[in-house]
Amino acid sequence: SGNLKLYTQQRGETLQLSNFKDLPMNNKLQLLVKKIENHIGILPEDEQNIIVTEYNFKYRGFNHFDTIYRAIKEKKRLGLNYKPFLAPTDAEELSLSTGYNKKSGVFHWVVSPFFIKEYNNRWHLVCQCETLRNTSKGKKAKNAGVVNIAFDRILKTELLENNATPCPPQILTDQERLIGFTRGPLVKIRIWFDTLNLAYVISKPLHWSQGLVNDDTHGGIIELEVEKNRELMQELIQYFPNFRIMEPESLRLEFLEMLTKMMELNK
Repeated sequence: SGNLKLYTQQRGETLQLSNFKDLPMNNKLQLLVKKIENHIGILPEDEQNIIVTEYNFKYRGFNHFDTIYRAIKEKKRLGLNYKPFLAPTDAEELSLSTGYNKKSGVFHWVVSPFFIKEYNNRWHLVCQCETLRNTSKGKKAKNAGVVNIAFDRILKTELLENNATPCPPQILTDQERLIGFTRGPLVKIRIWFDTLNLAYVISKPLHWSQGLVNDDTHGGIIELEVEKNRELMQELIQYFPNFRIMEPESLRLEFLEMLTKMMELNK
């Protein structure tokens, strides 16, 4: 009776994905299940040309899905090798071993897996890194050791016998304030869009907290409350140049600085 706890950015809540097709599920949840089935190659043959989901066949790390899924389902800790982007390319064949391999730049961590999160066709494991938590020398901040790890940065995984640390409810609450994965300060944002793009952003909200403040024949203003991060900026740039950041000024100036750098690179 396997259930996978998976957080989807499309809703401000945590969903339980059932393996059983007979259980009643709303349409959005059914589509999400189909997306996962497509990723792991188990979509029934008679449905393969009916539902087409975005899929990057070169995306690395999805082969770890089953082990991560089992660890979450069975509430067990997980051993994994984590390879930062700048680690040497020959680090692939390292065995699972404790600590940090200085030569390869690869970390071995023991984690308590909480849930899997997908955003923009990239998959992350949100977990508590017991290695980091236990080395904080008594100065443990709130949620010390909680990290999100991209599947494509994972080299190897191993299901361990130790029981995992339960997921604190606050971790799930924090996810509701995010677009994507990166943490940042919580801000209330107001953005003006022209008429065409306002219609689009209303039909496909930037975040579940989004609301319409006002509109007229030239456009309108939306308001949302999210953590300011890289993914928010990436979402906004798709509407360039047909929007104006009204509040906060710090976000507007940061966005202008980013655009200035981009213009310099493209001269």
